[in-house]
Amino acid sequence: MNTLKTCLVCNTSMKHTLALVLMVFGLVGCAISTPLLVDFRTPDTKYGNWNYIKNSDEFDGDIHVSYTHSSDKKAYIRIVTQSADSGFEYSNGDSYICAVYSSVNAEMIFYKDGIEKLRQDSLLTISTNSKILGRNNLGGGENKFNQLLNKYDKLKIRTTDSCGTVITNTFNIKGTTHLRPMES
Repeated sequence: MNTLKTCLVCNTSMKHTLALVLMVFGLVGCAISTPLLVDFRTPDTKYGNWNYIKNSDEFDGDIHVSYTHSSDKKAYIRIVTQSADSGFEYSNGDSYICAVYSSVNAEMIFYKDGIEKLRQDSLLTISTNSKILGRNNLGGGENKFNQLLNKYDKLKIRTTDSCGTVITNTFNIKGTTHLRPMES
């Protein structure tokens, strides 16, 4: 009889421990953003204001790119996906971007239906040739960067580099990039 009682207590204790472990892992799982998937599309096609192209290379594999130009056509933003890696690139139109610590702060304002909806500051890293700014963390959750690009109609980006050059560009971003969050 004591063995049965011990076994029941042990079993109950194990259930509570298992429930606690599952709850902790569930909380950690919620903190991790939803993965982004490539939404396969027809190359050389527009999806709203986003142009989509796909290149294939024997060594690098498929490269998917969604891009749009600024209103004055002097700058561009693009999402580039190669294998499982995706990144955001921003060319602000400057021939040389000064950066003391290899990054520049970008102030971003997202608009929907002509109304300012969201302001965000983002630290963008600079390319080796000092002409392109970028970031790799695009995320898949509702307020993650790629979803913001897919959710809003217009984006203004202002950068101030280490030399004091201030550049502001406006992009019409209605439509969607080639990335979408994995559906649960």
